[in-house]
Amino acid sequence: MTSLAGPNDDSRVLQISAPVQPGNSGGPLLDMSGSVIGVVDQLNALLMIKVTGNIPQNVNFAIQSPIVVNFLRSKGISPSLAEAGHKIFDPPEVADLAKAFAVQIVCQSIEPPQSGPGSADGQSRPVSPVSLLLESSLGPWAIGEHSNCEVPSKSYFLGLRGGETIVWRNGVGSTDIERIAFSGEDEFRTITLQSMHKSGSGVAVGTSWIYSRNGLNRIRVQQGSRSFQLTRCR
Repeated sequence: MTSLAGPNDDSRVLQISAPVQPGNSGGPLLDMSGSVIGVVDQLNALLMIKVTGNIPQNVNFAIQSPIVVNFLRSKGISPSLAEAGHKIFDPPEVADLAKAFAVQIVCQSIEPPQSGPGSADGQSRPVSPVSLLLESSLGPWAIGEHSNCEVPSKSYFLGLRGGETIVWRNGVGSTDIERIAFSGEDEFRTITLQSMHKSGSGVAVGTSWIYSRNGLNRIRVQQGSRSFQLTRCR
């Protein structure tokens, strides 16, 4: 980060020296704890050439986090806010954290579906979105009680990949990837696709999981006859 303001002291953006490639705009800007501190907004090179006659090197911008938070809240989304004192990671570890929740979004113009005899009332049916429970569950969790948020082997970060899989990563580098089999308002179910644990005792591929709401900031997890609780880390 090179400045807390953009051109003409614009407080809505901050200036960064990190290289930004085509397609990076709209992606998260992370600090070394893995927290999102802004949304990348690439420098408009063509406009700079017209205005100044040259392209500034190592100058890019990101929309400041308060602007992003206000936008999300205006859309009915309550983001989880990080607290000070979080663990500092190495750059490769921060990149791994980002992979758990950063996905590519492609906008494509398509013709709207036509109503037809396939539905009883002649109306088209929208595809069910990812459930509110799953959407609101993204972020840091601990197995058991909140005190385990400080235990790397028991604290996990839940990310969504492509709208079809979820990714769990804990503080010691273990990763579990699960396919979403069902997504409802109070429950979602998954199946293990890949499990890579540092201890070598990963979960078997095909293992079924049931996640259900269990009060405020808690989720009950069931796998066969075994069940345990997840507590949100804040």
